[in-house]
Amino acid sequence: MFADLIILLVMFVLNGFFSLSEMAVVSSRRNRLQSMLSKAHETGAQTTGIETALRLQAEPGRFLSSVQVGITLIGVLAGAFGGATLSAPLAEVLIEIPRVGPYAAQGSFVFVVVVITYLSLIVGELVPKRIALSNPEAIASFIARPMTAFAKALSPVVTLVSKSTEGVLSIYGFTGANVQKVTEDEIRHLIAEGAASGAIEQAEGEIANRVLQLGDMRISEIMTPSINMVWLDRDAPIDETREIIFLTQNMRYPVRCRDTGRAIGMVRIEDLFVET
Repeated sequence: MFADLIILLVMFVLNGFFSLSEMAVVSSRRNRLQSMLSKAHETGAQTTGIETALRLQAEPGRFLSSVQVGITLIGVLAGAFGGATLSAPLAEVLIEIPRVGPYAAQGSFVFVVVVITYLSLIVGELVPKRIALSNPEAIASFIARPMTAFAKALSPVVTLVSKSTEGVLSIYGFTGANVQKVTEDEIRHLIAEGAASGAIEQAEGEIANRVLQLGDMRISEIMTPSINMVWLDRDAPIDETREIIFLTQNMRYPVRCRDTGRAIGMVRIEDLFVET
């Protein structure tokens, strides 16, 4: 019976590996994988895993089919094996209990199925997926090659499942060719996350947000035509300069030469007060 429990545990671990693989590849960000690939090229590190993970992302249909084949196969085997090997010994114990004995066979089978389902859910699904979400890109790079080998080993079955899925989807008019593009709101959200986590400086985040705002602004909102600019003449009397500042109340002024009209610099209003 101990050996049977070990076999079931191995099945749960394999189920967890497939769940881990699925969540890691699906939740990985392609730009992060490409960044990891660039760094690996620069440092001379191994790139096969990252490149394979990128290929799996490029063909998610076949990858998901191979994962589902593995999960379903292990689930069926675990249920059948557990019911066949564990329910009988448990029934021998239950049959000795008064009022329970007549239902020992059915009760032991139901109990074994419930326990196997619970352990499969925790060990084979939820825990691996939580682990995958903690560092999806690194895990995807690690499991990419074993999953590719598994898909090749069961290529006929994986191909059948993949083609069948595509056929059903085509009935509903879904080809899977539409790829979601990154939106401006998603970029802003990433900038906010980076600033909150300290990955980017607050000032850098503000600059990036301002860059995104440029596309929604007219050029006249950020630049003033030269004919509408308020100039200060370098050789103008101080009273004339004060009057211009009083009427316009800008923080900075371009300065020009009165004779030629050529711009010679900028001056801040606080500097003018210091000088006067």
